[in-house]
Amino acid sequence: VQMSVKINIRRLRKNYIDDRRGTSTVEFVVGMPLLLLAMVFVFEFSSMFWAHHIAVNNVRSAVRFLSRAPLQEPYLSDAQNIAKTGNPNDSTGYYDWMAGVVVDINETYDTFSAADFRTSGQIIRIEAQVPFALNTFSMLNVFSGGSLGNSLTMSIVEEARFIGE
Repeated sequence: VQMSVKINIRRLRKNYIDDRRGTSTVEFVVGMPLLLLAMVFVFEFSSMFWAHHIAVNNVRSAVRFLSRAPLQEPYLSDAQNIAKTGNPNDSTGYYDWMAGVVVDINETYDTFSAADFRTSGQIIRIEAQVPFALNTFSMLNVFSGGSLGNSLTMSIVEEARFIGE
């Protein structure tokens, strides 16, 4: 009786070790959360990169606009709206992150003299602080107890020589 029990245990152990059924299921269960996490990070980074691209283009357009316009109202407000939203008549923007953009226009930021250049002039500087909410990280704060940051502020600075009207 002892011999047959010993043989059955050996047979069961051999069948258990050699059995490969279910390994793909285990690999899927282990790999799926990692794949989902990678996809979430790719999505979050791409949306942040896209917002940065739009904000840089808006600030660059605002500097270009203001370098060729009189440094007075309503042109300063128009330049501020362009830096925020890309549209001189819109101050809130289409996307949520555009409403929180803080634009600082320094129309007499710096001057340069004819000693170093052909003519004297001044430089216009526009700095924009663009808050961007990281939606995925705010969802992860539920699980981490709020220890992860859920927003990022991008600082964008552009300068141009004032050409005038």
